[in-house]
Amino acid sequence: MKPSPLTLITALLLAPLAGVHAQPASRWVLPEPDAPRMQRVLFDSKTAGEKVSCYVFTPQPYDADQERRFPVLYWLHGSGGSSAGAAAQVARRYSEAMRDGKIPPMILVFPNGLPRGMWCDWKDGSVKLETMFIEELIPHIDGAFRTVAKREGRIIDGFSMGGYGAARLGFKHPHLFAAVSLLGAGPLQAELTETPRAGPRERERLLSTVYGGDMAYFRAVSPWRIVEQNAEKLRTGLLIRQVVGDRDETLSANREFNQRLDTLKIPHSYRQLPGIPHDPNLVLNTLGEDNWLFYRRALGVDQIAKAGPNRATGKDSTEEIPAPSRAVSPKLIADPNHTKDHARATRTCTGVASMTITRGGRLWAAWYVGTTRGAKIETCPNAYVVVSTSGDGGKTWKEALALDPDGPGNLKAVDPRPWVDPKGRLWIIFHITTNGVSHTLQNKKAWAITADDAETETPSWSRPSHIADGVMINKPVVLANGDWLFAAHDRKSVKMGLLKAVVSEDNGQTFKVRGQVEASHELHGIEPMPVERKDGSLWMLIRTGNAGDLDTPQGIAESFSTDRGVTWSAPRPSAIKHTASRFHISRLQSGNLLLVKHSAINVDLTTVGRKMRRELTAFLSQDDGKSWSTGLMIDARVGCSYPDAQQTADGTIYLIWDYNRSKDQEILMTTLREEDVLAAKDEAAARVKTNRKLVSKGGTP
Repeated sequence: MKPSPLTLITALLLAPLAGVHAQPASRWVLPEPDAPRMQRVLFDSKTAGEKVSCYVFTPQPYDADQERRFPVLYWLHGSGGSSAGAAAQVARRYSEAMRDGKIPPMILVFPNGLPRGMWCDWKDGSVKLETMFIEELIPHIDGAFRTVAKREGRIIDGFSMGGYGAARLGFKHPHLFAAVSLLGAGPLQAELTETPRAGPRERERLLSTVYGGDMAYFRAVSPWRIVEQNAEKLRTGLLIRQVVGDRDETLSANREFNQRLDTLKIPHSYRQLPGIPHDPNLVLNTLGEDNWLFYRRALGVDQIAKAGPNRATGKDSTEEIPAPSRAVSPKLIADPNHTKDHARATRTCTGVASMTITRGGRLWAAWYVGTTRGAKIETCPNAYVVVSTSGDGGKTWKEALALDPDGPGNLKAVDPRPWVDPKGRLWIIFHITTNGVSHTLQNKKAWAITADDAETETPSWSRPSHIADGVMINKPVVLANGDWLFAAHDRKSVKMGLLKAVVSEDNGQTFKVRGQVEASHELHGIEPMPVERKDGSLWMLIRTGNAGDLDTPQGIAESFSTDRGVTWSAPRPSAIKHTASRFHISRLQSGNLLLVKHSAINVDLTTVGRKMRRELTAFLSQDDGKSWSTGLMIDARVGCSYPDAQQTADGTIYLIWDYNRSKDQEILMTTLREEDVLAAKDEAAARVKTNRKLVSKGGTP
């Protein structure tokens, strides 16, 4: 999915707090800069009663592409006032990052906020920096330059007093910004009883000049009060980071503010840099690539530049993974079983089934098939996706649709995911990849079609659209704030893949990568599946293997996020043992977790081989995954695999899986209840077997 450009507003304080004095009007106009691609921009300010200036840097592509809109970085100066030299230094750092592909090209804007202006409206009304910034400067830049003039087009960032300003403006006006960053921010204390970087006399002057000598006014405009007032708004849709050095005099206040954000349950990341004092250049140098990663996450951009040459081959590592050679809108073939090329009888392998259920009880299932005799489904050329539906609880099924990118051509459709979103709309997500490539090395693209009338057997489908890179084969989680979060796996090279949190904050209109973590070749982590824990954190369980070898499984790995998917812990083995195959985990209406996997929770992995794709078993956890029930047998036979499940409003759990993909080619389903899983008795297992129904059998009429 082509990312939208983002306007970045970054407030960076470059000088320590000094004496506070009233600012003469002449200070509003800055001297002309002397730096490449920088200019001074003047605008009429009703707030200041005269012309006000700022510096603007435009990136190299700005002149070449007259139709393109660019991100903008507003860089707020420090307590010493705006400096053309300091602005040029910042522009050089970010320009180099743009040149190297670490961040997209963007405009940089350096406003004039006056020395020691504190980025707020002064109590006596003589200076109104917040009003000017929000109501005049941003609209002027959006009007004079080709920017993205909306919330998604801005981030506010800052160091020291700039961090204080970033917190004030970003948290008070979250509708204007996509992200807020606080670097060595101050003053972040709840009361201005001291200024860690200045003496008591300077504190008194600051309190008198800016806040009118009124501690109540300082509290009223402080980030502490703002986050309390806007806590609900700040819990969704805003990327927030806080960074401070452990030798910074503002460390104590930053720690307390971090704790306050935690108490208010406002998602954010907090990082303390060892050995770093109150110095913006040292902070940025120490952050290194993580600094640019923050901006890319805010932009929803995974990677701008290529990964560089592989030392062994001399080739770019990203080029070692073949990708679909062109963007192809897949064909939608209605009633495929009554066509020549897509009839069930022509299929030689069938598997990887998933299902969803509408509010009215209609079942939708999807899987993919191949037509090359003797080939495994993972490597079979000319594969395509089949979508089937049942209006009678799974007793009878009708194949409604096939999704095929180019028939016998070089592309194939695989790994479907049907899902009904919170508004009742049906999604069929599927993936397009290239023939003739090991499935462990395929570069896959996620596409989707939707239908608003999913209660009918023949709904009206939307045009296929490309929504993300990577594989989103498992059910998404609808977070407590309403965001949709899909866990995706995106193989970037032979040696490296990414586990990504792909989110939609606007009910599926757009998708972006909120965060990601690397999955090593040794781990071979794929098919991640997330759940939201009761404490609000995210728990991502990950299928593992060894380059796809089923004989060397490593169990189920896990990764955690405490900021709604922005950052993730490094994947590590969990306590759940498993063969190299997909499992299913979801939260039931009771709040308990359902897990469907092969064999016991603590199965001995030294005995695991290809025959361990058997004993498909359902487990229940009543303590958020700390412990699991004994287990209810679903299918004990060798060759059963890839479970998927959903619970309906009446408590029934529908479960689908495949059996013997290249021989029997069966897609099966059954029904059970939560109490069956808890009891785990032979009678319950017998009912599950009795309830088993055939959804599809490839190779038959």
